[in-house]
Amino acid sequence: DDPSFTEADCLYSPSHWTMDEKTPKQVIDRFIAALIAAEGRLKAITPSVMQTHRLGVDEREAFDIYGPTSADSVLIWIHGGYWQEGSRENVAPLLEPLLVGGTTVVSLGYKLASHNRPLSALVYDVAAAIEKVLSLLPDAGRVVVGGHSAGAHLAYKACAVLKSARITGLALVAGIFELTELPDTVIGTPIGLTDADAEESSCQLDEYTEGEIEALILVGECDSPRFRSQAAELHEGLRSRKIKSQWMELPNEDHYSLVEGFAHESKKQTKLLKKFCSIQSL
Repeated sequence: DDPSFTEADCLYSPSHWTMDEKTPKQVIDRFIAALIAAEGRLKAITPSVMQTHRLGVDEREAFDIYGPTSADSVLIWIHGGYWQEGSRENVAPLLEPLLVGGTTVVSLGYKLASHNRPLSALVYDVAAAIEKVLSLLPDAGRVVVGGHSAGAHLAYKACAVLKSARITGLALVAGIFELTELPDTVIGTPIGLTDADAEESSCQLDEYTEGEIEALILVGECDSPRFRSQAAELHEGLRSRKIKSQWMELPNEDHYSLVEGFAHESKKQTKLLKKFCSIQSL
């Protein structure tokens, strides 16, 4: 209802698209409540963070390891927030089903974007952080890097920079991959995103080759049309290059409920992610 909101602003604002009639504020409040509830349940099965490793002076430049470093399978998770908000603490819904299933989860933080800090800097910082994680988990035979929303974008770009043979999968949840419409929106303006930055930082199909990686791409049927079309286009593009990709648009899920649902074993997205992260997925 904000008259200053353009069509592009709306298309790239997931809280304006929902599976029910909630306002954007109600959608975000529901998401925060779900994160808190998942954190509460988590305390029953694990002593919160097993290990925290700091990478820089900014408190966001760190990662938390949940589960044993000797695990056969590992998920390195990157939070969303349009590169300008969010926290590595926003991982709780994923932890319970994955830890119970034997997958160690590493939640990666990063220094946020700003006018003085372009997205390319985030990509290289995340790549360096992933490299550090890999050095601490030498026994993992199955390493998946994933993320939600902007975190899915950073997962795709950082792994393309890193080119580690140890990373076998990308779990891309409600991701944003094509950025060229963002510079003059309520998303791009606060971080000074230029047309050149958006072009350079968009996800390109030629960043991966056949046999290098496989992808799991999930999106909610109630998410913004832009997020839904970008997920489908990336999936088709990867397949056209003979890169193994599984895509699913989940019914009755929006941008946020998709992540909230990971806390529940019965949810389709949870089953798909657990299977993708398991060593048997290879």
